[in-house]
Amino acid sequence: MSTTDDSEAVKRYTTKIRRSLNHAVALSLRKDPSSPKSRYIRAVVLVKGVHFYGFHSSYAPFLKVLVADPALGSRVVAMMQNGTIMGTRFTIYESHLNYTLQFLSDFGLYGCGWLELNHIQRRGQDDESFESSEDQNLLPRSPHFRQSRMSLEVDAAAHQILNRQKLVARKWHHKLEIPAPPLPDDPLVLSVRELWEDERHRRHARGLNPSPEMPIDLSGASRAPAGGWLTEARYWDEIRHRIENDRNAIAPSDGAAQTWEGAVMTTFESIEALWEDDYKTWKPCKAEHGPQLELLDDVTEEDRLDDEANIDVDTSFLSVEDLLTEEAADGEADETLVRPFDDTPLEHSQPEPEDEYDEDLDPNCQSDGGSPLLEDEENIELPE
Repeated sequence: MSTTDDSEAVKRYTTKIRRSLNHAVALSLRKDPSSPKSRYIRAVVLVKGVHFYGFHSSYAPFLKVLVADPALGSRVVAMMQNGTIMGTRFTIYESHLNYTLQFLSDFGLYGCGWLELNHIQRRGQDDESFESSEDQNLLPRSPHFRQSRMSLEVDAAAHQILNRQKLVARKWHHKLEIPAPPLPDDPLVLSVRELWEDERHRRHARGLNPSPEMPIDLSGASRAPAGGWLTEARYWDEIRHRIENDRNAIAPSDGAAQTWEGAVMTTFESIEALWEDDYKTWKPCKAEHGPQLELLDDVTEEDRLDDEANIDVDTSFLSVEDLLTEEAADGEADETLVRPFDDTPLEHSQPEPEDEYDEDLDPNCQSDGGSPLLEDEENIELPE
């Protein structure tokens, strides 16, 4: 199969997942799946990464699902894990991460830190008498209205956050090298660097030495060597023996990347997947892999309402609780489904004949909904 055929197969698969997820989420929210407003999945992107668990020495393909509303994240995860989508129980990664913390991590932002932007738009306000006309013309106007009483509100797009440009991806374990290259000296916890930089700026403003004395090293290198084990020499001999045996079992590798790797973003680079081309910094490796491969589903094109072939949802996995979730918040009656999975009306939904003895009912005997109940009336249970 050619590379172009592989690209088309990936696009068909990601498109089917996206449309199936949109369909399932709409049904669980009692919405009309064919409505143009029932678009809950922004895109499904093929990315590459290294498995976190176990020992791995090469990239592996993953699918990154971009949900339009973070509040629906747990709902989408449950559907992909229980087999609702395409009859497959997907293995989910990073679904436990908080959306806000993930956003801060992706763009190099920290609490009480600086947010650097290269372009902003100032939100309009009703009372601008306290500002001069010159101040009003410093920033371009935003089409959105103010949401608070702050003196300044601005709008900015994700690609305008300059803090992300300071982040550098660590390419570890993506290629097998024997012996392994030395580890870089950069710290693993970059948030500590933010504290040191802030302290340097503060000391420089006061005329002090920007680089204060480093604290005393409390690591193992500053302590005296500990005593050895009696069996340590035997254990080291056993480890060396196993290393030599495993070395002979390793297949020779020329270190060349797989053919698909140059056309796929890493998980770090996939933050730019939906950005406009003018703001993307990632470019596919055309020299090694031929023409650029279009692996990103065309999310700008509206889904065909009659395209049922790209929808594979098992509605039996959707529970009654999912259907009743947020029912009270659904204000659009024209898009709300009464029975999304079954056209047969419920028994208790049929209009009951009027009772000629209704006038004799006790007015104090009322149900939660406000309608009178007979003393011996049985509660009707909904079928599960």
